[in-house]
Amino acid sequence: MLKRQSMLTFQLLILTILYTLPNVNSIDQTEVDADSGKDVRKTIEDGRIRGKEAIDISSDPYTFESDSLPDNRKFNPSVGNGHLATTIYGDAIFVNGIYNGETGWSHRARIPSIHSSNFSFSDDGCGNPSRFYKLDLQNATYQETMVLPGGTVMYRVYAHQVFNRLLVTEVIIERNLSSACGPCCSQGITATRLDLGSAASNDLDMQPPQRYASADCDAINTTCWIQSGAIREPERPGTTKTQLSVVWNEMPSTFVLPQGQDSARWTFVLSVDQRTPVAEEDFDRALEALSAGDSDGLHLGHGRAFQTGTWAKGDIEIGGDLHLQKVIRGCLYYLYTSLPSHSSHSANNQFYGLSPGGLPNGANGTDYQGHVFWDMETWMYPGMLMLRPDLARDMLSYRINLMDPAFERAATGGYEGTRFPWESAFTGIEVTPVVCPACAENQQHITGDIAFAARQYLAATGDKDWLTQTQAGTNYTGMDFLLEMARFWNSRPTFNATKQRYDINGVMPPDEHAENVNNSVYTNLIASYSVHFARYAACLIDLDYGSLVPDSWIDQAQNLAFVFQTEKRYHEEFEGYDYEVETNTTDVRGVKQADVVMLGFPLMWSMPTDVRRNDLEWYETVTHPNGPAMTWGVFSTGWLDLGQFAKADELFTKAYGSYAREPFKVWTEVQSGDGAVNFITGMGGFLQTVLFGYGGMRLDVEELRFHVQRLPPGTTSLTIRNVNYLEMEFDVALTSNLTTLTVISTGSHQLFLNTTNPPAEISLSPGLTIDLVPQEFSISVGSIKNCPLLTAINVDYGVESSIRRQRSHPR
Repeated sequence: MLKRQSMLTFQLLILTILYTLPNVNSIDQTEVDADSGKDVRKTIEDGRIRGKEAIDISSDPYTFESDSLPDNRKFNPSVGNGHLATTIYGDAIFVNGIYNGETGWSHRARIPSIHSSNFSFSDDGCGNPSRFYKLDLQNATYQETMVLPGGTVMYRVYAHQVFNRLLVTEVIIERNLSSACGPCCSQGITATRLDLGSAASNDLDMQPPQRYASADCDAINTTCWIQSGAIREPERPGTTKTQLSVVWNEMPSTFVLPQGQDSARWTFVLSVDQRTPVAEEDFDRALEALSAGDSDGLHLGHGRAFQTGTWAKGDIEIGGDLHLQKVIRGCLYYLYTSLPSHSSHSANNQFYGLSPGGLPNGANGTDYQGHVFWDMETWMYPGMLMLRPDLARDMLSYRINLMDPAFERAATGGYEGTRFPWESAFTGIEVTPVVCPACAENQQHITGDIAFAARQYLAATGDKDWLTQTQAGTNYTGMDFLLEMARFWNSRPTFNATKQRYDINGVMPPDEHAENVNNSVYTNLIASYSVHFARYAACLIDLDYGSLVPDSWIDQAQNLAFVFQTEKRYHEEFEGYDYEVETNTTDVRGVKQADVVMLGFPLMWSMPTDVRRNDLEWYETVTHPNGPAMTWGVFSTGWLDLGQFAKADELFTKAYGSYAREPFKVWTEVQSGDGAVNFITGMGGFLQTVLFGYGGMRLDVEELRFHVQRLPPGTTSLTIRNVNYLEMEFDVALTSNLTTLTVISTGSHQLFLNTTNPPAEISLSPGLTIDLVPQEFSISVGSIKNCPLLTAINVDYGVESSIRRQRSHPR
């Protein structure tokens, strides 16, 4: 008991540091790996994979390459396929949905990265290689190339897109056949392997490995193993422990290309799944290919699948700025490789969400332990929705799959409907660590964030089947999902007779430095949206919306408190807030991140121009300058809306310039390099600035609008490939004086392009290309369904009453 109490005290201290120090959310693992106790830095130095400052030397827009690795191994690249992922040269493989630890201790369970390696060579004059480290984004493959006088050794790693239970590692040695080659070329080449990842995991109780009987293993002269077991502690006490099986073939300690042989290739496969037959099936498929001599086919099939199943379905091209192009592609790559592969041979398991550090991160005590926050719906989801609505649906399925615990969460607080936890992992219960009780209790806006994401999914896809059919292996439909979140928000407010308004008290807004406040303007608006959209959705599928979402709900949603400073003409962050008091001079932390400025975007709340300007100006002065990246993208988009391009460009550059680490464009949460790594939250926010800021897109319920578009600073063109809207796929290409829209395919909706210069309505069909001078335009369906107009909150701005009403279209 004493030992356990000491351990808990130590863990509590670590998590206290993790969650309470300003902007520090992960522990530096450079010195010692927390799980194995192994001195990773020394191992890496001995293998000579560290050196001078790392820079990207490739001119290929799909390639990150350097002749040295980053000093901090956390900034190494990762490979993944949504089922599993790993950071290169790391000791861990993480798998979608496999967590260990009770409640707030829940974290991604470390599965040993058995084949993770580095290589050393003899010191005889023939064994001092030049090393090059490359992340090939187009083929989702990492490769280290070691160039020796007598030949080349290549170490290649990829998470297979088709057989997605597999992590594949290859070692290839090729002799230098040049006639000018010296005596080293006639010698054998020996590469000695340094094992970086096979140490046992503290997260798992595994049975001893057993020989895996396979004729294919024998055919390629390799030893194969299988090991099964379970996590040590289930997230929800008293429930079943997650099972898993790992199948792999053994990697030797040395690789030898003998004298007289020109090349040799070794392929190593690790397969892991919660179900033994599934892990075995993908492993067997790989071994069949290897025994047939088709190791090239294994890699080429993976690369083709990533090109056709990922890049061909959604990409962003930049002209005139190679660095910015690579940053954008890196953001897409790291997001794509944490999301499910839709090229998979086997059916995917239930998706368990995107955490701030993505699937390759989330070990005990680091990177928010792999927990899922509002980050997924608010920051990562919107860009994916416009490029890959199928992946957006996967994200929503995570929440629907875990509705039962959300019912419990609401009921525990005395409320109705579903209230989703601030931090979620495998079971859907609240897993926020005990060091931040206010986070767990008060960040209730997450339920509105999820509802808004569902609203945008319907707006982008018109997927009424999603509303009417059961989802994610549950008995709940998409309509149930929307209705129960609206029910929570209807039960949450209390009537204030003095103000004749409804209050939502005791919340923490997106600005997490305001731990317990009343009437957060962001929270109240997104709560109102949730209720109104539930009624609208019910109408779309011909339900009795007046009964499902009664007028009393609508009245309350329209009359939530909405704090607006009439004299200074700006939105108060919460009741009683004054920007002239709560500044960096009285609270050194300031506002943690974008909050009020999100009303204009992404929430698209209609307000007078001077109010929007005041919000942007005043809140920028009190926002923490070292805050997370997505904050500055929101400000940039706001200034673009107001035509203040110099200011927008300045903040756009700030949104990525100090966050993306070279040479592999791995993001950190804050500019200092602290916080979660690889911070896909920031990447998602940045992509929104590209798509919705400079790309001008605005997804309303009834139409896809485009503001006047503008090129990002220093670029000559911006092309968004395969935008998806109501089953139509199209490209949008932007230069300084022209926008070109090219329709690739259409679906069941007849869509129209509505232009303003000159005014016109153009029917859209496959193959149509339209050139437009800079202007506002929109895409919409032609007919109108008589559904209730969307409204939000009654606000008197002194100029006009801002009840937002929108035209409704059938879906």
